[in-house]
Amino acid sequence: MTEEKVWQEKLGLSEQKRYDELVFTDNFLFCKIMERNPCLCRDLLEIILGVEYMTLMMEFRERYNEGFLCGRSAGQEIGRKEGIEQGIEQGIERGIEQGIEQGIERGIEQGIEQGIERGIEQGIEQGIEQGIRVFVLDKIEDNIPEEHVIQKLQKGFQLSREKAQYYYEKILSEL
Repeated sequence: MTEEKVWQEKLGLSEQKRYDELVFTDNFLFCKIMERNPCLCRDLLEIILGVEYMTLMMEFRERYNEGFLCGRSAGQEIGRKEGIEQGIEQGIERGIEQGIEQGIERGIEQGIEQGIERGIEQGIEQGIEQGIRVFVLDKIEDNIPEEHVIQKLQKGFQLSREKAQYYYEKILSEL
């Protein structure tokens, strides 16, 4: 079945219809007039509606333009609101990204600074301990009495009596 026939059936049209079955509101009558004589259909509509074709077209165009302008204005407003929302979202995302990047950079800088400080502190501590070790071993080798070595440690390395005693005994136990 052709598409035209399908539509004819949907609209309740058939190839032929008896004249006495026709009514003014019948789709069949209107479609037949439109198919065969569109000018006659236009004239008929002008008579029925009491409006000239050009006037009808102008009113249609005016209404179309009004609707178009209203639709465009509404669309612009919707677009503006969506644009603002998207702008805010993108701004927040970029802000977070930049904040993370800056946080990482600052964290790395601070980590390096702290690492250097701790490294220097540990290096100084290890250097002092090695100096104490060499000092104590030298004094033990020269048979200097323990009390004298502890006093020299306190004075030379600015240690408390307990700390000087601790180092002396630790180094002596490693021999």
